[in-house]
Amino acid sequence: MNQPNKSVLHSDRNLIITLITHDSGDPPPVITIQSTKNGPDLSFSDDVIVVANAQALEVELEDRSHVSASLAALGDLDGQPLQLHVRIGEFFGGWDIELDEE
Repeated sequence: MNQPNKSVLHSDRNLIITLITHDSGDPPPVITIQSTKNGPDLSFSDDVIVVANAQALEVELEDRSHVSASLAALGDLDGQPLQLHVRIGEFFGGWDIELDEE
């Protein structure tokens, strides 16, 4: 079974942002965002923006405290640089990541 690799990009008392990849590249990488009990309500889609390599990604709502965004629209990212930006209300974070297939 293809086990996921989880990399925590950001963690504080309000938000946890994680990048989930798989060794085979299938399924494609996913950004997950979790709001803590004191964190923001993620169900307001205008307040949650995920941009990867200058392309806005569709954010899928699970519930008020969990959303995700698949990187599938970017194609094969193996060995390629990934510029990721996330804005949630007043929070803004940015990361430069290189995805390597193991």
